[in-house]
Amino acid sequence: GLPRMGPAAHRRASRTPDAAPVNRRSPSRATAAVAEDGGRSILEAVVALALIAIAVTSWGRLSVTSARTEATVAHREIALELASNTLEQLRLRPWDAVSVDPAGAGAVRAFEGKPTVLDATGVTALVEHPRDGRTFTVTTHITESGNDAWRHAIAIVEWDEGGRAVQVRLDSALRRPDTATGP
Repeated sequence: GLPRMGPAAHRRASRTPDAAPVNRRSPSRATAAVAEDGGRSILEAVVALALIAIAVTSWGRLSVTSARTEATVAHREIALELASNTLEQLRLRPWDAVSVDPAGAGAVRAFEGKPTVLDATGVTALVEHPRDGRTFTVTTHITESGNDAWRHAIAIVEWDEGGRAVQVRLDSALRRPDTATGP
């Protein structure tokens, strides 16, 4: 067997170089490890917060852009409806009344190089329609086509969309009822 050692010999043996080291962290190493882990945790938290901030900002911008786009589409639909209704009202008028009142606002003598059909019994050239918190201005032009059986009708709807002027235009040919052929 192994020789027996007394308590004093045992203490001396534990201080000898061939004794197995005890697995203890020194206080300075333990503090450094905790500080290193704490620093890593703070860095991870900062990175996570930055990513969340970027995501929230992107989502906010997307929401604002989406709302603006929806409003613009809704306003274009209103403008198309107003322009279409204006042209439809012109088609329902008697041929002799399909002209622009020269005394009214928005009446011009020529539009896009063609003479405007002017008559005191005609259509109001400029009409404002308040809708959806905006004012839509419909300007109607009726011009000669060069053929007495046809006239060219143009309805232009304008409104302000976030500080910029937006416009929708519809054109139509108006035929005198007693003619059977196209332009």
